Amino acid sequence: MKFILITIFTLLASTSTFAQRLLTGPKAGMNVSWIRGDVEDISPLVGFYLGQTTNIGLSPHLSLGFDVLFSMQGGEYTLKSGFPWSDYTIRMRLYNANLPVYLKVYVAEGSGFNFLAGVQPGIIVRARTGDDGQNRVTEAMSVMDFSIPLGLGYDFSNGLGIDFRYVIGVTDLGEDKDDEFNFYGNVLQLGMAYRFGK
Repeated sequence: MKFILITIFTLLASTSTFAQRLLTGPKAGMNVSWIRGDVEDISPLVGFYLGQTTNIGLSPHLSLGFDVLFSMQGGEYTLKSGFPWSDYTIRMRLYNANLPVYLKVYVAEGSGFNFLAGVQPGIIVRARTGDDGQNRVTEAMSVMDFSIPLGLGYDFSNGLGIDFRYVIGVTDLGEDKDDEFNFYGNVLQLGMAYRFGK
């Protein structure tokens, strides 16, 4: 985690070198999220995300992006205890502050079509669970939610941009590491941004 934070700060500090190619602006979109791991009968939850995005041109074919996003995600799943009468369904809603950092590779010079990959440290600000998703269980969750974003997008010349991402959770979201149940969060995202600058 220390290495990741150092890398992020180094990338942020490098913005001054490429200030003439820096674009920033608001971003928002839709989440379709679900839980994977030692769970069954998985159902997705639909939410949204919004925040700020920044893009730094490194070359005609490569740019560095980083976002600051508030994201609503989670999922509905069934915990299997081994005894049918004691299985129970959980609806989990997570409210995250996510900080994705990623590289965008453009397929050709002058083209807006791009592929992206990176890392996404996240902090679970609040977690709720239960049949109606209203019971607060933040203290029972992992504080960190580290993920790997992969995706593709298109940047228009007028500053608009759209992208589609598959965010793969790699952090066990349960706080109790001795618990027999392990679960992770996955998210599909479709979003739009408007960037302006030099």
